[in-house]
Amino acid sequence: MHDPAVRDAVEVVVALLGALTVIAFVVRRVRLPLSVALVSFGLLVAAIAPARFTISPDVVLVALLPGLGFEAAFRLHIRDLLRVVGRTLILATPGVLIGPLLVAPVLPA
Repeated sequence: MHDPAVRDAVEVVVALLGALTVIAFVVRRVRLPLSVALVSFGLLVAAIAPARFTISPDVVLVALLPGLGFEAAFRLHIRDLLRVVGRTLILATPGVLIGPLLVAPVLPA
C-alpha cells in the first residue's frame, strides 16, 4: 500500500466512518432522523472541500439511494402510512407519469 492515491482514499474512508460514528451518537441524543443528519453532513463536507470529494452518479444511484430508501421504509410506521395513503397516491401518481415525460426530451440520444 505504497501508492499515495490508495493511502489517501483509505484515510478519507476512515475519517468519514469516524465522523459518521460520532454523528450516529449525537443523533440518538438529539432525536433527529439519521438520514437528515447524514445528508446535512454530506452537504457540509461538499461545501467545505468540493474538489476533494467527488462521487460519480453511479455510486449515488447504486449505493446511497437504496440505503436511504431502506432506512426510511424501515422506520415508517404503518399507521402513519395508512393515514396519508390517499394523498400520497394522488401526488405520486402524476409525478411518476409526468416526470419521465419532462426528462426524456432533454436526455442525450
